[in-house]
Amino acid sequence: LDDGLEDNDSIETATLVTNVPFAYSNLSICKNSDYFSVSIPPEERIQCDIFFDHGLGDIDLALTVLPFGSSAGTSNQETLTFTNTDSDPVVATFRVYGFAGASNPNY
Repeated sequence: LDDGLEDNDSIETATLVTNVPFAYSNLSICKNSDYFSVSIPPEERIQCDIFFDHGLGDIDLALTVLPFGSSAGTSNQETLTFTNTDSDPVVATFRVYGFAGASNPNY
């Protein structure tokens, strides 16, 4: 089941987040990961939160910029925080995926 932000199933097709804070509902994970990219200015911090019903499927969150980060909670929320300590902007890509191949129809 595709959601309104498809096709964002790879780093190359990631949804570009240009306005922060960014909030979107009724997204789904079904066999493929969802990717979201955001440019982070120097010395700025970004936090990514996802909320979902764990009973519908466990989803996790990963960061695909150095240093790598991941969130592997077992509740209805996943959170990742990243601070750009570089003197130049960096692009961070967050990956939302099903734990052990799980699907979730709504996050």
